[in-house]
Amino acid sequence: MLFKQLMPVLVQTVVSEMLLRPLGAACVALLALVALGVRARSLPLATPAAVLFVLLMTQA
Repeated sequence: MLFKQLMPVLVQTVVSEMLLRPLGAACVALLALVALGVRARSLPLATPAAVLFVLLMTQA
């Protein structure tokens, strides 16, 4: 129960902090694609998004 209440607050905080950084919108979009690919069990969608996210985070 506590986890369900804290998760939206945590997601909102992380997304708002990421949007303040340079390339933050791209990070949020790639994370959304990773989550969508994992939820849909689509390896061709999740893998490239995860790789691009990791590459983007190493550059930031």
